[in-house]
Parts: sequence; structure tokens; C-alpha cells
Amino acid sequence: NFGIITTGDELVDIGSNCSGDKRYASNLYTSIALIEELNMDHTNFGICNDNKNDLRDVIHTSLHSNIDFLITSGGVSVGKFDFVMEVLKELGAEIIFWKVNIKPGKPLLFAKIDIKGKKKLIFGLPGNPVSSFVNFHLFIKNILTESYSHSSRRTITAELVNDLKKNDLKRHFIRGIVDQNGNSGKYFVKEIENQSSSNMMGLSVSNALIT
Repeated sequence: NFGIITTGDELVDIGSNCSGDKRYASNLYTSIALIEELNMDHTNFGICNDNKNDLRDVIHTSLHSNIDFLITSGGVSVGKFDFVMEVLKELGAEIIFWKVNIKPGKPLLFAKIDIKGKKKLIFGLPGNPVSSFVNFHLFIKNILTESYSHSSRRTITAELVNDLKKNDLKRHFIRGIVDQNGNSGKYFVKEIENQSSSNMMGLSVSNALIT
């Protein structure tokens, strides 16, 4: 059973007024959809504002519920209001690692905590929606695959249609579109144009991560 929390003063729930600097809490529902795809249960602990005391309360409540895994989104980078790691430490969690050398999804946090003899795993995903989505597939889904014998993700070899460029040493996961030639059966893949970690439209038309 997963617990899900998303953080940010700018976030509003679906159906609420989303004007000015407000944004819909897309990570919350993306996480729910991905968990449901795995036929697993979830508890939605909702949206928490960027207040440390409020965040401590909701994380404490979630960890003392019947969940096995906790997913948070946002609040794991180095901003003034990024309190997730600080709160987890105060609650007694052990931080296993923070930040991974990939793009998108660098500020990933992974922690564990023992609550009354039960170990619980905590994944602090970035606030950017594409980063959160990629981290879920690379880390959370892989753990579930090994722990609960789910089917592993499909990988194929495809010919790259366009050149890829990068300006750093991170491992990049490029959103792309894979097609198969009906005659030869060979796969071809091309990247989508906008690789911004906030580009949900580009993510929606992608069907592959190019590595």
C-alpha cells in the first residue's frame, strides 16, 4: 500500500481555480495512475503547503498509517521551502541517498524508517512532473518488480533517427517516440522536440525513454 503526498504552495486540486501562479497538482494524480497500473493500493494524503510544521504532521500521519511505501513530490531540492529531507530526519528516518546523476530527476531522495517494527520505504520525487514520472519508472517500479514479481519493463533496441546532444556528464533519459517498420520489423526511435522537465504534453505523446 502506497501513501502519496504532494507539496507546494502553488498547487491546487483538480476542479479548483487555477489562476495566477497556481498549478494543478499533476504529480499527485500521475503517481496514483502509475500505482493503479501496477494493481497496488494507495492512500491519498493530498496536497501540503510549504510549511514545515504542516508537512511534519502529514508525513507523521502517513508513516503511522498502514502504508508500506510513501511517495512525496516536491520539496527535495535546495530551495528555501524544501523541507522534506529535514522533516524525515526529525521523524527518525534514515536517508539512504539524495540526488542521482541523471537528467531529468536529479534531486531524488530515498529513505527508510522503522515504525513499530515495520520497515517503510520513502521516495522523495522532484516537483517537476516529467522528473517525477521518470524517477517512478526507474526506481520505484524496479523495486516493485523485484519485490513483488511484477513484469519487468520492456526494453528494445532501436535505430536512432536524429542526433542527440547533451552538455553534461549526467545519464540522460530522453522522451521519444518508437515506431516499428511493418516490413522489416525493425524499430526506429526519435526524440520529441521539447525535453523540458515540465513538458507534460511532450510526455503524453512519448512512448519510450531513450537511454
